[in-house]
Amino acid sequence: MKTKILLWHWGRRGGGPRYTLELARALSTNSEIEIALSLSLQCEIYNEFSGVGVSRFDVNTYDSFSSVMVQTAKLPFLRKDFWHFVEREKIDLIVCTMSHLWDVPILIGKKIHPPFLLVLHDAVPHPGDDILFRSLLLKNEVNKADAVVTLSTHVQQQLCQEYSFPKELTWVIPHGIFPYIKLASQRNDQIIKILFFGRILPYKGLDLLLDALFLLKDKELNLHVNIVGPGDIKKYTTQIEQLDFVSVDNRWIPEEEIAGIFSSVDVTILPYREASQSGVIATSFAVGVPVIVTPSGGLIEQVDNRVNGLIAKSITSEAIADSITEIVQNDILRNKCSRGAKYTAENDLSWTKIAQSFGEVFISILGK
Repeated sequence: MKTKILLWHWGRRGGGPRYTLELARALSTNSEIEIALSLSLQCEIYNEFSGVGVSRFDVNTYDSFSSVMVQTAKLPFLRKDFWHFVEREKIDLIVCTMSHLWDVPILIGKKIHPPFLLVLHDAVPHPGDDILFRSLLLKNEVNKADAVVTLSTHVQQQLCQEYSFPKELTWVIPHGIFPYIKLASQRNDQIIKILFFGRILPYKGLDLLLDALFLLKDKELNLHVNIVGPGDIKKYTTQIEQLDFVSVDNRWIPEEEIAGIFSSVDVTILPYREASQSGVIATSFAVGVPVIVTPSGGLIEQVDNRVNGLIAKSITSEAIADSITEIVQNDILRNKCSRGAKYTAENDLSWTKIAQSFGEVFISILGK
């Protein structure tokens, strides 16, 4: 008899739905597993889940402030229906693929006991993203988990330290690549294009990057930097205006545009002060684009220095500037790292391999 796994994520956009979809697709190839799904009907890639999952419990979440209030008021009824679904479908294991604000209100009503496995992307909120209410919800969700998968050893260590979570009930499975198949072309003796991608938050070190670029301003490097993503960029405007080799696209990027953005650059840069791990790295590797990262948190677990990217010597503008200079000027190294990025994506970060690892976790939890 097949093991029935419920993959549960009610996020609407961003990496959570895509992570859920790719994991569901990969697990569906396992003849010993039957996948059920619980998704938000407002999920921006909802239609891509067509044909994945035998049983579904999909819900209306929200797409505006007014709908947040209306739908949140319905949570007691939604909780009841959710657990009826779990019981009716004889779910063996619930896997929350990424935390959502509504998870804890649903888990409060857990009256039957299939084990609950939480995929924890961040154990500790990032600086600038550490809203007390969300921190309390995350703590409650972790406390209700029977087991946890983290995406890096760094987060696993934080989980055990911050929550006193038993290490023997944790596993580390890296973030898989998202299937952006348009590979970047290798360009020599042209302007080297560098991408900073994602939400602009203090911990992501955009100020460190801009300070590094000022150090390089008079070195006449063949370089262009594109800053792409939503967030408050006003405090950086003065610096950016003084750097004529920097451009900005300050908006939420729809998923259908991401492949084109990454495949049009030579290098992706993550000048982070703090990090759990990064889906940006996996996305960059998927199109064969190497990365520059700071030696922060889980980033050093994702990057093999001088094989698929560069790890700066420190979390400083000077070290970031040195790494930029090297990868811009050294065509051989940059092209080697590009090949390494593609190899990492196709091997270490394949969803087939990740699904196999999850299958082993399921066996450990269920004893099957």
